[in-house]
Amino acid sequence: MLRERLLEEERLNQQGSAADLEAIRQAQQERLARERTRQLVIIGGFVAALLAGIGMFFLSLRRELHGLSPATAAYVRLARLAAWAGLPQAEHATPYEYGSEIGRSLPGFAFIGFGSQLIRA
Repeated sequence: MLRERLLEEERLNQQGSAADLEAIRQAQQERLARERTRQLVIIGGFVAALLAGIGMFFLSLRRELHGLSPATAAYVRLARLAAWAGLPQAEHATPYEYGSEIGRSLPGFAFIGFGSQLIRA
């Protein structure tokens, strides 16, 4: 694109007058400004869509916990994070067993008592 502009400018330098050359340069500058604006709009739209998608994702995560008791919501968040980390809960495991499994899998943490509480050892 730059090469084409340079060739066009060189050709016009050989052919035209100074006024024509200045008009062509002005037209090239306007075209360049339109192209930059178009690129910024595309990038801005992409970023806006990406941020909207991330926002919708986190909104859906919060919505799943709506109406649950604080203890149940905390357990669901713990189970979700553990599943993302590769420690999904087995169907037959109780919360106590699942908490013990997570505690054994995390170095530097210990499982204390009922309720799946993890503390830093």
